[in-house]
Amino acid sequence: MSTTEEPVEPTIRQGSWKLVFAAFGLLAITGLTLSVLYRETPKKTGVVERERRKQAKRVAFTVMLSPVSPERARALAKYIVNDIGADSMTTDLVVASTVADPWCSNIGEYQSTIMKAGIDTKNLSIRKQGELLSMIAGLLTKSPLPSTLYVCGAVNADDLESIGPRTQRTAQAMQLRSTLAGEVRVVNLMEEPNREVHRQYIDIFTQAGVTVVQPQPISQ
Repeated sequence: MSTTEEPVEPTIRQGSWKLVFAAFGLLAITGLTLSVLYRETPKKTGVVERERRKQAKRVAFTVMLSPVSPERARALAKYIVNDIGADSMTTDLVVASTVADPWCSNIGEYQSTIMKAGIDTKNLSIRKQGELLSMIAGLLTKSPLPSTLYVCGAVNADDLESIGPRTQRTAQAMQLRSTLAGEVRVVNLMEEPNREVHRQYIDIFTQAGVTVVQPQPISQ
């Protein structure tokens, strides 16, 4: 007597995907909430900015973890604008800080906003610094475009005990975003890059599999 074998269908790990989408959903909510909380200046070019975001082919995020000197702020803004280069017309421009609207409508506004953020941003607790990074992770979930994250300023602590696990989850979410959509890369523009806590901070992204760029020291 012959038997007919039923085709075997691959098992889909639905539970795993539910966890992934739940994590992305939480980050998106966090990002939206923080973008509202940190929006302290009125936006006059909203229509232009929205149209730019529709046409964008990539995203540039600048996160200002702490205030820097005016000279350093100008140098950071110049470096970032030059790094974006000819792609500026097709790049969505975002600054994460406590003193300015996150989205910019053109490269000139982006440069001036980076300088303002560097000079005027508040000296945040390390917990608030972790929230700024979560804001970026939340915004990343809203776009599939290749994205660059310029990390500026300094960590306001001597160790990462209070934000280490949260930063690890954020880095892992960024790597997952790189896998599922456009690549995410981190450019390390932190103050005193050889400071131990800063090396540990950047290592979190490297260990998560995120592409990390270590440029030469910026002249001021």
